[in-house]
Amino acid sequence: MITTSILLNILGFYIFYATSKKTIYLPKLGFENKVQDHTLIARSIALIALSISLYLNTHSLGIVSGTLTFFIFLMTFGSLIILTAPLGLVNYYTLIISILLLAILEFSILQYASQ
Repeated sequence: MITTSILLNILGFYIFYATSKKTIYLPKLGFENKVQDHTLIARSIALIALSISLYLNTHSLGIVSGTLTFFIFLMTFGSLIILTAPLGLVNYYTLIISILLLAILEFSILQYASQ
């Protein structure tokens, strides 16, 4: 559930980043041009993704620690997006590898904790 929350957090922040008029970005994922054309719908989708991420965090970790974790994820992955997107490092390959590593780490920790 945390991996899904992280993925939604990354997606929401990246859509907000792509709709910004001040940033110069390289369209690597393919949907950035559509996001630039329909900013109101894209920002609504980004807000919904971030809201679902917040809900998943608070549902699995509790209200206070879930909210704190949400903001830690938002700051961490937001900083990574701001640093790596202008360099062209945000693409499907790095995103899929990162999510797979996070999922493996989450499931191994859950399996270890249940023993």
